[in-house]
Parts: sequence; structure tokens; C-alpha cells
Amino acid sequence: MTAAPDALISRPVAVADIPASGLEVTVEATEAERAEIARRFGTGPIDRLVGSFSLKGTSDRILVTGTVEAGLTQTCVVTLEPFPNTLREAVEVTFMSPAALEQWRAAHEVPEEGEPSAEDEPDEIVGGTIDLGIVTAEFFALGLDPYPRKPGAQFRYENSDEEKVSPFAVLKNLSKREDQ
Repeated sequence: MTAAPDALISRPVAVADIPASGLEVTVEATEAERAEIARRFGTGPIDRLVGSFSLKGTSDRILVTGTVEAGLTQTCVVTLEPFPNTLREAVEVTFMSPAALEQWRAAHEVPEEGEPSAEDEPDEIVGGTIDLGIVTAEFFALGLDPYPRKPGAQFRYENSDEEKVSPFAVLKNLSKREDQ
């Protein structure tokens, strides 16, 4: 299987190579892959990106569990300073063969586009493989804090006026101006 054209990292695993007892797989992003992922997701440098996975199941259904961990630099939304941050995201994804996925869809009400679902739809096994590199990049993205804060950073609002003005006083003054 070739990686999806927009895949940031690709580590395909053939479903046929997964023994009945299961398979443990570690995906570690290269320096070039980490640089591209940082560029794509707008983070600072990523020092480490590792996915640790356990794969269990049959040729029709594979359950992937594990964690994605990263050490990266992010910019604090309060101080605008870069700071080192860590990410740890739990992974649980079910992959199904196209035939099994079709049966699953028939047995479950698949909501219209944009509607919430009670249960996540399994991912499809494509060409007899699952790509743990894509899983690693996706769960890295899911684990990113959209508003990262440097430890101890606090937003402080300071009013330049010497006296504190009540919001009710502002409303009262506003209604006086409208009466004039």
C-alpha cells in the first residue's frame, strides 16, 4: 500500500502479518517527518513523536490501542513566549475490511453529514493494510492544545482608568445619552 498523498508520516502494516496473539508496533517519526508535522500544524519544533500501539483482531476487524506521545515547543497564548510542552494522547481505533464495514454501516444508523454519532464509525482497511503513521499524526493533531499556556502564565486585565467603573454605571450613562 502506498501512503495517502497528504500523509505526513506513513507506516503501513499488513493485516495478514498480524498474528492471532496480536502485534506490538512502535512508530517513531524521523526528523524530517517531525519538521513537516510542525509546519503543517503550526507548532514549534517537535523533539520527539512516538506512537506505541497494540494490534489485535482478525483479517476483518483490527482493534488498535495505545498512546501517541510528543515533546514539542508551543507558543503561550498569554505571554507569546515559546515553551516546551508534552503531549500524551490515548488511542483506540477500530479498522474493518470493506465488507465488514459495509455490514457495520447497515447495522448502525449512520447519521447525515455533520450530525453527531453515538459511536465512531470504524476506519477502513485499505488494500489489506492499516497505516499506523497516519494514526500517529492524527492523534498528535487531536492532542494539541489549541490554546497552550506556559506553566504559571496568567492573563491580567488592567484598566487604565484610575477609578473602577461598574458595568451598571456604563449602562446608566448610555441610557442618559440616548434620552438627549
